Amino acid sequence: ARGLGELAGGLRVAREAPGAYLLAFAGAVAFLAGHFAALTLLFSALGLTPSLPALAFASLASVLSAAVLPSPAGTFGPMESGFAAGLALEGVPHFNLLCIPPRGRDLDVGMTTWMIAARLCRQRQAMLIVDPPASWDSADAALWALRDWPLHSEDALMYFPRVFAQDRLRGRPEVFASSAVAAGMIARSDDAWPVWAAAEGEEAVLRPGIRAAIAVGEADRARLAHHGVNVLQSGRAPARLGLAPRTLVEEARTASDWRFLSARRFALFITNSLLEGTRWVLFERNRPWLWARVRSQVQEFLDALDREGAFVGRSAAESYFVI
Repeated sequence: ARGLGELAGGLRVAREAPGAYLLAFAGAVAFLAGHFAALTLLFSALGLTPSLPALAFASLASVLSAAVLPSPAGTFGPMESGFAAGLALEGVPHFNLLCIPPRGRDLDVGMTTWMIAARLCRQRQAMLIVDPPASWDSADAALWALRDWPLHSEDALMYFPRVFAQDRLRGRPEVFASSAVAAGMIARSDDAWPVWAAAEGEEAVLRPGIRAAIAVGEADRARLAHHGVNVLQSGRAPARLGLAPRTLVEEARTASDWRFLSARRFALFITNSLLEGTRWVLFERNRPWLWARVRSQVQEFLDALDREGAFVGRSAAESYFVI
């Protein structure tokens, strides 16, 4: 059943994004060619005759092993299919949040998958919600691992720790990855406030029935925030630190303007709105009247946001301009 599902997914990608599918096919052919060359050298080094049947058998055995055994990188095996997932999303018109839940409660999404997804989100002006690894079973473990954490992006965010929730299939509480909970909290915030007014000091408090898998103290919350990691809480803290939700950008390594989640999502909202609202220019001839019309449309859009209080400047001239 899994094989049929993978086949159906591949055919859907071929239909919706033929260019990307052909590119992936060419890459697979190049990989197999290099694989055969490496096997030929290995056979020669062992003093064996590199016959075609022997090479085919060795190649088939290695490919089947890669298909059965999960890879820590997250690009081969049944545990991950990050490249295929990225290709499948190429056919989606628009999305603003991307979650990639692991295929098991005790499994992690591979780093290669996260890297592919982060690049896709940057191209599509979206945010990637990254799950903390299962091995981060304490705040100290998370802080230690974050020293060598390779993924830092203003288009990604992370909520720590994982969560305890009732498993309706097993009928008992289980530990789950936190990305789905984080996506729900962001959606709830969007339903209550405009994207530019999502309360900066709002704490990530879980709803009843869901609780953080581990407790995180106030000092560790502040230290994790410096690494761009947000902390989920089972209840409101007695003393609020005012730690605004952040993107996965480490403060010590960069001075990014998009460290705060609401600021980054507001910028992406403007970008996506302008791209969608001015798509009609693709069918017009490049003339001066077209420039004036586009300029007027963009100015009206920004003026409307300014009237709703989206910008912090005392006047429109301090907040934006259109050229």
